[in-house]
Amino acid sequence: MVLGNMTIHFTGWKGKLRHTICHTGTDDRAFAEEIKTSNRGDSKEDYSHRHEGCRLFGVSRHNPKKLQLSVLQACRAIHKEAALMPYQDNSFSFAIPGGFELLLKTLVPAQARAIRSIVVNDMRDGGKAFAMLVQNKLHGLKHITVFVAFLPRSSARSFYDAKATGDIPYCSQGLVAFARLPLASATIAAYNYRTGQYTAPDVVAKPDLVEWAAGLEERLMTPWDQATFEQRSAASGRGGAS
Repeated sequence: MVLGNMTIHFTGWKGKLRHTICHTGTDDRAFAEEIKTSNRGDSKEDYSHRHEGCRLFGVSRHNPKKLQLSVLQACRAIHKEAALMPYQDNSFSFAIPGGFELLLKTLVPAQARAIRSIVVNDMRDGGKAFAMLVQNKLHGLKHITVFVAFLPRSSARSFYDAKATGDIPYCSQGLVAFARLPLASATIAAYNYRTGQYTAPDVVAKPDLVEWAAGLEERLMTPWDQATFEQRSAASGRGGAS
C-alpha cells in the first residue's frame, strides 16, 4: 500500500481541482536549499520548468499519475488506520495559490489538519479569505517551501520600491498568514529568473535576495505575537521599517 513519500501537485484548472503525482526525481526542498547556497543570484530553471512533465496546467508529455485511494475502501479497519496517510505522509505542491485555496475549501477539517508539508511557487496573491483558510485549517503544518522568482525590471524594481518605503516587498504579504502556524521549518528560495545581461536595479542583487529570504524565514518561524504583528503592520503602513 503506497500512499505516502510522494509530492502531489494540485492545480485549479478551469475552476476544478486537479492533482497529479510528481514526475521529478529530486526533492523541492533540497532544490530550494541549492538555490539559497549558490553564489549566483539567478537560475535558469524555475518551478514550472522543473515540473513541466507533471501536468501542472493540464498539458504534459506524460499521462498524469493519480493517487490511488481505492485501497482505503477495502474495509473499515484499513480506512480507519490509513485514511489520513495521504495527507500526513506526502508533500503538497502548488504552482499557483488558486489551487491551494481550492484544495483547502474542499478538505474536511481532519484532512487539512493532517497536512504536514507544502511547496508553493508563488504567494503574491492571497487576501483575507485566503489567510483565514490557512489559519483555520492548517493547524498541523510543519514545513513550508516557497520559490520566489524575480523577473528582470518589473519584479526587481517593485522589490526595491517596496524596500525603499519600508513596505514588505513582493510576495511576503501572502505568506504572513503562515506565521501563525507552528512551523518546524520554513525555506524561502529567492532568485532572479532569465536575467540575461541585466544588472541591478533591473535584477535583485544576491545579497538583497539572501537578506530578504532570511528575514522572511525568521518571521515565519518566530512565535506569533499579535501585538508585534499590529505594530509592524502599522509601521509598514506609515512607511516605517517592517
